[in-house]
Amino acid sequence: MIKLSNRIILAILGADARKFLQGLSTNDVDMLTPENPLYSATLSPQGKYLFDYFLYQEGEKILLDIEASRADEFIKKINMYKLRSDVQIEKTDIHVYADLSEGYSDPRSAKLMKRLLTNTAQKTDGELADYQLHLLQHGVPDSTDFIIDKSFVMHYRFEALHGVSFTKGCYVGQENTARMYYKGTIRKNTYIIEGESLPKFGEEIEGLGVMLNSQGNIGLALCEIEAAEKWVGRGLKLSAPKY
Repeated sequence: MIKLSNRIILAILGADARKFLQGLSTNDVDMLTPENPLYSATLSPQGKYLFDYFLYQEGEKILLDIEASRADEFIKKINMYKLRSDVQIEKTDIHVYADLSEGYSDPRSAKLMKRLLTNTAQKTDGELADYQLHLLQHGVPDSTDFIIDKSFVMHYRFEALHGVSFTKGCYVGQENTARMYYKGTIRKNTYIIEGESLPKFGEEIEGLGVMLNSQGNIGLALCEIEAAEKWVGRGLKLSAPKY
């Protein structure tokens, strides 16, 4: 079991909580049940990535699992949309752990560890870095891999990660997201990249794209799809994730 110390749980309360989130989330919040957590994102009006998170229903509460370092920024941003809606957003003391057998199934992929939400301290046998490596090995971007307000979630295989619905109603940023999907204009995607001395986050990979996070000899890269399909090595191995 690994404590995900980089995550925080927010409670979304109030009679309008579900309707409010439905208008701000890429996924269909109407599909959220106690047995069916969701992975989702909030976008800018232009459709650029701002935040990604998990949603869980526990009783009357909706719990939102988000990167801890950006929680205050998220609260400030969505409060701009609240107006007179009956919605309250509170920080909680619930912790998030990753475990092989206990907790919610990760909605992104059945290959990933489960997510346990609890107020009780758990005995751990791994470090956060171990979990982050687990994500990299499966080609799954963590919140720190997304380039904020400069990239689109469709560049990160968001559909394959079950993070976006194309059958729900409108939400902030929906128009550009749907256009990219239906018109087939997705020209970038994430790939697993392996090799010695990988570039640092944000550095350009000549003729390919930009480096995201890495550990050791493995990482993720945001690549031009056409360039990635023609890639023949040059010291770096590319592979498309299989979720």
